[in-house]
Amino acid sequence: MKMKKILFTSILALIVFFTSCEKKNTNLENSLTLKDNPYNFVGLEHNMQLDNFREDYSDMTALDVIESINNDLTEKKVKSTLSEMDEVFLAGLAERYGDFNYIENIDLLISEGLITQEQNVFIEQIYNILLVTPDFGELVEKLSFFDNEVMMNEDLSEKDKEVILICSAIVKYSREYWGISQKKAVNAKWWEIALADAIGGAVGATGGIIGSIALGTVASLEMAMQ
Repeated sequence: MKMKKILFTSILALIVFFTSCEKKNTNLENSLTLKDNPYNFVGLEHNMQLDNFREDYSDMTALDVIESINNDLTEKKVKSTLSEMDEVFLAGLAERYGDFNYIENIDLLISEGLITQEQNVFIEQIYNILLVTPDFGELVEKLSFFDNEVMMNEDLSEKDKEVILICSAIVKYSREYWGISQKKAVNAKWWEIALADAIGGAVGATGGIIGSIALGTVASLEMAMQ
């Protein structure tokens, strides 16, 4: 009888032990759950605007597109409506930088204060992820981890986080648009367009969310027309 009690106690201890381990593993998995990029809607809206203007862009100016996007998104009650001065300013940047090619323009964009050094450290990481990740699913996964690192980075200002996360969101959705949906429609490489879109979005963030979507869309159309 004594041996039976010892055996029963041992079995019970093992059950408690493995149950405890299972709970710990579950807690670990929960602690690693990734949060969604809060600016994914910017990338989604960017793609919707591309559909709106892609066929007619050759007959329009950058200002035409920016004004139209501003009106559309204001009606949708997206925050940070652009003033007429903002529209003209962003259109001037679009005319000056064209397709917002990252390699050609980044030093000038930084020197003019349109992108900060801190932002560019992370934008360069996005650029490197794009270069080595042709698979869309893998790209989304890598950018999800990247987004969470940015969101948890206590050394970044809220504005820097906003700009970086907007870049990441636009890259992801632009990659889907040009690399999958429209891959036969343009000569430029999808990653070149995606990065140009992101840089346009980052610079456009001077005009808030609508500025990012508007200038990112113009940059995308410019690059796709090459």
